[in-house]
Amino acid sequence: MNDSVLLIDSGNTLLKYRFLNGKGEILLEGFTPNQGIPDWVSLLQNQQPDFIFIGNSGNLTFKPEIIWPNSSISFLNGEAVKSISWAYPVVSQLGLDRIAALAAAKWLFPNSDLLVADAGTCLTIDFLRADGQHLGGFISPGFQMRLSAMHQKTAALPEISIEDSIHWGPGTNTKECMTAGSLSGIVAELEYHFSSSVLPHSDTKKMILTGGDAKHLAQHLKPLTFVVPDLVFQGMFAACKGLI
Repeated sequence: MNDSVLLIDSGNTLLKYRFLNGKGEILLEGFTPNQGIPDWVSLLQNQQPDFIFIGNSGNLTFKPEIIWPNSSISFLNGEAVKSISWAYPVVSQLGLDRIAALAAAKWLFPNSDLLVADAGTCLTIDFLRADGQHLGGFISPGFQMRLSAMHQKTAALPEISIEDSIHWGPGTNTKECMTAGSLSGIVAELEYHFSSSVLPHSDTKKMILTGGDAKHLAQHLKPLTFVVPDLVFQGMFAACKGLI
């Protein structure tokens, strides 16, 4: 299919976008606050993409059908991913970012048993068998959320962010102890779930990691781990093109 595609990932706070030509090459991408009509829309207003595929987990603040009246517009949902059998009885209750990440993982690693983790505001972990059976997952606080909770729920611990120096191993000051504790806790959580009995024990088992904190985690993980920064967009593209 030689058609251009505009992918829109609409969250509660940020709106991320990626515009690709018929060869799948990225022509424009970025993110803006999800409010009003974003500035980048004017850059694409004359492009008229053939397809617009939207992951609308937040409230989309403009109407694509008015801006691009000749484009075919569709929305990401579990039914759009034909090769995965979802564990959720009501698939619409599964977050669109998790659906997209699992779709991409299945597309990129079609013959593997997978733990798919998105290390963002929250840490989401999902299990996917090689035959396409989604086995459910876990949600827990992300790296920054753990740091913020320690500051907000105590009188003495400081407010720090993941942009501060990341420490691994026993800390020698409070900030190092907090970042090391948060980081090692997530690493231990991921390794525990990877070694659990949820997925079959096989030579094909892999961990797929995405999200803003993936780079901090991957270097400390022992299992076979693949970091795919744009996993959600890859899943949206695969679903839009009917590849998954």
